Amino acid sequence: GLAVRSSAHNEDGAVTSHAGAYATLFCGEPEGLAEAIDAVRESGPAAADSSEMAVVLQRRIRPTVSGVLFSAHPSCAHPDRAFVESVVGAPNALVAGRAMPHAAGLDPFTGAIVEGEVAESSIVTGDVLGTLCMWLRRAEEALGRAVDIEWAVDGSGLWLLQLRPVTRLYLDQTLRPPVAATSWFFDQRFSRPLTPLTRSALLPRI
Repeated sequence: GLAVRSSAHNEDGAVTSHAGAYATLFCGEPEGLAEAIDAVRESGPAAADSSEMAVVLQRRIRPTVSGVLFSAHPSCAHPDRAFVESVVGAPNALVAGRAMPHAAGLDPFTGAIVEGEVAESSIVTGDVLGTLCMWLRRAEEALGRAVDIEWAVDGSGLWLLQLRPVTRLYLDQTLRPPVAATSWFFDQRFSRPLTPLTRSALLPRI
């Protein structure tokens, strides 16, 4: 069978991103594919121009666990911490905001859990989290920005289902300095950057 999925400008854009704005349908027979594509195109916001919407066909899998991995927590970002949400089963309800996930902060280089927990830890192994973070770093490097990755695990292994840019991040308030040092920095007249470009440059400077 096939999963029929959307990728529209108003869903996966570089400026705005609305995961779950369109339906994902499953098609088991070739005769029903055209109807499923039309239904996905018509399932989203009325203002969307479906003529410019891509439809993605993927092999249907039946996940034991799935989730979304972010470059950082959207509302309290740490430059040195990725963020994962996971649920048992398929990710549809999670992406649409209807499921309560297990959440955890991860070391983005090793996948080690540094805060929180993941669903069914016996299924989401350290190897899976480490591989996810490896792909996260590759995606960040390729796109030059923070991203989120929709993923799933079934009996055959790990699948990456979708990737989109993270369009808005908010720095964790505990990381804000008590005194602004911008004036001091520029008064020193540094002639070149103090450090090379690192992963933390992908996160917002707030």
